[in-house]
Amino acid sequence: MSLQHAALEVRAGDADAEVAFWALLGFAEVAVPAGLAGRARWVERRGTQIHLYLAEEPVVPPHGHVAVVAEAFAEVCARLAAVGRIPELREEHWGAPRAFVSSPAGHRVELMAAPPPPGATRVAGGRAGRGRGRPWSSSRSRRSRRARTRPGCPR
Repeated sequence: MSLQHAALEVRAGDADAEVAFWALLGFAEVAVPAGLAGRARWVERRGTQIHLYLAEEPVVPPHGHVAVVAEAFAEVCARLAAVGRIPELREEHWGAPRAFVSSPAGHRVELMAAPPPPGATRVAGGRAGRGRGRPWSSSRSRRSRRARTRPGCPR
């Protein structure tokens, strides 16, 4: 199995800017099924889609996010910064740079230079999930996480 799409809610007035934002990450707009015309916009990159559902009162989770592997990490960060979307560099995991950036609709998007190596996120018992062995466990305080962030792009 693999993840085919994630769905995000956006205001109709933010949809064009949201599609343009995803284009900076290598996603191209694709047609929606006829039954969703006027209610959604979709973007796609290498078979993975982001479905942008138009909502009057969109829900934007404060901690939920979509993660995108950006092989040209520094260039993607620079493209985003050039349009005023400044990525916040975060602590590296598995030796790969990563950052968070907000989309025009306010959704958090994690940029990763590389995905975790196979098996890197497995915990005892063979399950991935919260708990022992995860470097980003909820036991860390919000303050300590903020201390590890810094705005800007890698040089």
